[in-house]
Order: sequence, then structure tokens, then C-alpha cells
Amino acid sequence: MPSLIHKLLALSLISMAATAWPSVIYSGFDAGAEQLGANGLLARDQFLAATGGAVQIDFESPLPDGVQITTLGLAGDGGIREADAFCPSLFCGGNFTPGGTFFFKLHPFFINVLTLTFSSPIEYFGASFGGVQFPNLISFDAGSGVEEVWIPSQADFAAGSAFAGFTSFGSAFTSVTISVPDFIFSDGSSSADIISVDDIIFGPLAQSVAVPEPRALLMVGWGLIMMALLRQRRRR
Repeated sequence: MPSLIHKLLALSLISMAATAWPSVIYSGFDAGAEQLGANGLLARDQFLAATGGAVQIDFESPLPDGVQITTLGLAGDGGIREADAFCPSLFCGGNFTPGGTFFFKLHPFFINVLTLTFSSPIEYFGASFGGVQFPNLISFDAGSGVEEVWIPSQADFAAGSAFAGFTSFGSAFTSVTISVPDFIFSDGSSSADIISVDDIIFGPLAQSVAVPEPRALLMVGWGLIMMALLRQRRRR
């Protein structure tokens, strides 16, 4: 039967292997909503509570220092812009910043991929999305391969707004890509979304919501082992 020391040693080795906390996704979609509705607001509030973050990019002001944007596709009807009268914001997205007018527009025929690169590694990312009808994609690499977070939508393709965010505590990353891939229908035809991206939240883990690091768990494990060894020696 394994001794207490063996059990503690096993726990310590598990702590060494645990180099990161699993990614956690916070997302909500509201059909028929041009701004965040009940589901999106709940997801955003839970995300903010978990991260201690705040909006860093609203496209009303210059990008923060250390953040760069790159895109794929033709300039045309995409990029940082204001809403236009030709396509309602319910279907083409719009601004989410209170009192603001600007947002980043992704269009399947123009700018269809947005990549944000951060000079300082971050551990969480989230944003508000408008004009959502089909599944759209957020991807990042925290060191163990590309991970995908799907922006929520509805099965009947009703247009609406969404919030999507994720944490990757313990595994920092330096870029995030948002794209509007083709959606393939059952009959083989395809379509893709025109969406807005706004009120982006990102950053490292805030001290106020800090979770134990694997290194700290390892130290605790070895401390317990040493205590058990001393107790065993005294009994002898």
C-alpha cells in the first residue's frame, strides 16, 4: 500500500507536469440585438470578474502602445470604420462603445482576417461582436498548438450580437486572430458573415484575481513531503 510520502511525491510530480491552467471560455449570444443583450452581458461580466480586465481597444482612440494590427484581404468595405446606411448594424455590425461610433469591420469579400499582436504576453482576451449570424472564429497559440474559440451564434442563423472571451492563465500568448470563415450549408452552398469587432479586453492575469501557479503548487508539495519525512524520522 503506498505510503503517505509516495502519495505526496506523486502529487508533486503532477504539479510539475501542470504547466498551465486550462483555457476557460466565456460567451453569450442574443438574437435580434444590435448591442449586447442579457446573454452577452452576463458572459462579459463573468469574464471581467475572472480577469479584472477593462476595455483596452475601442477604435475611438489610437491603439495602445505595444499592440499592432495586421489584416488579410482587400481594404474595400472593411477595417476601422463607422456604420453606414446601406447595411443595418443588426446584420453588418456596429459600434459597442458608449458614446462612440467606430468599430472594426470584417467582410468576407474584403478584410476577412484580423490579427492583433501584443509586445507583452497576455493571458486573456475578449471582445464584443455585432452582425453575427454564422460561426466565426478566434484563434490563438499559447504554446501547445493553435486553439480555437468560436464566437457564439444561433442554429437558425438569426442575426444578433455576441460576447466571446477566454482565459489561458499560466500559458501566455502574443497574438490573437479573428476571422469570418465560410459556412457550408447542407446543400453544399456557402456563406460568410459581415461582423463588427469592438471593445476589446486583454491583458495579463490581474493580481486581484491571481490563481496558484504550478510552481507554487510544486513548492507546497515538496514542503509536505519534507514534513512527512521529518515526522517519520522522529518516530524511528
